[in-house]
Amino acid sequence: MQATPLPTSQVEGFVERVDLVNRELTVRAGDERVKFDVPTDCAILLRGERVKLRLMQLHDCVRLTYTERRGLRAAWEIEIEFGCGTDRC
Repeated sequence: MQATPLPTSQVEGFVERVDLVNRELTVRAGDERVKFDVPTDCAILLRGERVKLRLMQLHDCVRLTYTERRGLRAAWEIEIEFGCGTDRC
C-alpha cells in the first residue's frame, strides 16, 4: 500500500451500496449517506487479512480511512467489522 497523503479522516457506518464496476462504495454514517471512490490500491481488511472489494456485502459494518479533495472522497483503508449492529454504526 502506498503512503497515505495528509490530511485523512475516518468514518464508521454500514454498507448501503457496492458498485464493483465503478469501484464506488456508499456508506450510511448516522443520518448521512457518504459515497467513496475505492482505488485499486485501497487496503480492504477482513479479520486483518486483505480481501477484494467484491467480498463486501450490504449492511457490513465498516471503518474507512479516506482523503477528500475537491469534494471527492477516496478510501485508503477499509476495515470490515464484526459484531456491529446498525445502532452502533
